[in-house]
Amino acid sequence: MFANILIILFLALMFYWWGLQGFFSALLHLLAVIVAGALAIALWEPLAYWLLSTQSVATLFAWGLSLLSLFVVLLLVLRVSMDKLVPKNVQFNQATNFVCGGACGVLSGILTAGILLIGVGFMPLPAIILGWQPLIAEGGYVARNPDSGLWIPADRLTESFFARLSSGAFFSGYPLALYSPGLAHHAALSRTARDQNITRVAVPESIRVGYVQSIGFDTLPEGLRKDFARGTAGASGHQVIVVDTHWTKMSGTGDQDSTLRLDPTQVRLVNFTRANRNVSAEVHAPKAFSVEVPQPRRSDAAELGGEPTQLRQLMFASASQIAAGTRQSLKVAWIFVVPKEEEPKFIRLRSLRYELPDMHVGNADVALMLIGSKDVKTPASPRDNRIENIGSRRGRRGSQKLEAIALTGHLPKVISQNSASGFRFEGSGIASGFQDVPQPPNNISRKLMVDRVHHASHLGMIRVRIDHERANSILGAVMSSAGSLQVIWIDDNYGDKWYPIGFVWVKADGTMQIKVEPDAPMNRSAREIPFMKMRAG
Repeated sequence: MFANILIILFLALMFYWWGLQGFFSALLHLLAVIVAGALAIALWEPLAYWLLSTQSVATLFAWGLSLLSLFVVLLLVLRVSMDKLVPKNVQFNQATNFVCGGACGVLSGILTAGILLIGVGFMPLPAIILGWQPLIAEGGYVARNPDSGLWIPADRLTESFFARLSSGAFFSGYPLALYSPGLAHHAALSRTARDQNITRVAVPESIRVGYVQSIGFDTLPEGLRKDFARGTAGASGHQVIVVDTHWTKMSGTGDQDSTLRLDPTQVRLVNFTRANRNVSAEVHAPKAFSVEVPQPRRSDAAELGGEPTQLRQLMFASASQIAAGTRQSLKVAWIFVVPKEEEPKFIRLRSLRYELPDMHVGNADVALMLIGSKDVKTPASPRDNRIENIGSRRGRRGSQKLEAIALTGHLPKVISQNSASGFRFEGSGIASGFQDVPQPPNNISRKLMVDRVHHASHLGMIRVRIDHERANSILGAVMSSAGSLQVIWIDDNYGDKWYPIGFVWVKADGTMQIKVEPDAPMNRSAREIPFMKMRAG
């Protein structure tokens, strides 16, 4: 495969080049690579967290970009500094220079290639890069790919070297082997999500770790014991750890299509094992997870001040399932089966490390509530959501009941792709774009026909039709004071607000101004919708 060939050619070039430069120069370069790599790994997380906080395009590249940029910059600074501080060379015989210099070149080449592979692994790239696919997900399990491994595993060798170094000469109190265990494996995991719409990053503030519960494996109901024991040797000597997490969609790093999706490959529990004075870290994948299933508000409960009931739906991580929700937030309890002697330390969620709060032990009832039941019904489809009202003004919610409302994404008129070059299409629907489309012709080819706004199959689209007169009556205040109307939304019976993703303004001459931006809802001002420009007809 190409990745193996490139690595071998790179190492051969490093051997030849530094063999010619001499042993002393090659040794200095090796030291520069070691120091630059150690500093890059030490400063990697703070820089990545800063990039994530910007919530810009850079957030998708935060983890890979921060590691690679730090290494390159630090290596350049160290090389230039060494050349200035040590301008002279040390003379050895030709054989020593070539053999020892070449050996140093190969070692520095392996470390350089390893950091490059780890950094690239965190980038939003396909699972297969130049024929290299270190991990495969089959039947829900993630395993090392025997057919696509590296002949020289530079990533794992680099991880092992810096892990030892951080526990020895470069010890700072937070060794790599404990706080970022399995770094190369972690980088590969970030590219194994089973849904292309799943993002690889998250904003730290978008995730909250709540209740952590530990119960003995033997205290579980018999059915759960059998399910959780699969693939776990000696399960009776294990404990069940339940970590309840709360996820909120935030701009910049959300999933690609308004649905929050979580893959079990993005979740890992890290435990510490203490033997005498030695401490080691063990990384565990979730055995299962339970997703909170919100139930619609009942009118009688609302009158009594009650909240919607919350149930849990249990799913197993080995069944190629992902946690998903169309609401603005999602509660997921991750379930791990681990040896009793291990101490849960932190959980890794989309590469973010969260220290676990104090763990509750022995409360089986709470743990079973978090785990949920396999008999829980699946969540109601968005198509079953009932629209409560339409809100408009700042500080108070409107209660306008509209008759011209429909569960559809169809356009008022069919248009042709030939006259709508400003849009991106999905089949016969508009996926995104903004353009004035002229009066469509009468004879449009089926292949060019566009009759709707595209949306994912698991979502429903609500169309609210407002003419000039209705705009005057409902939104009359904005006609006199545009600033008074802040945003427009609809409330559903779960209590969530949904903002417009676009509009179609039908003009009297048959022209339609169409704007569709699913990734940028109009939640800043009603002036994003042309109510002020509407006229009779």
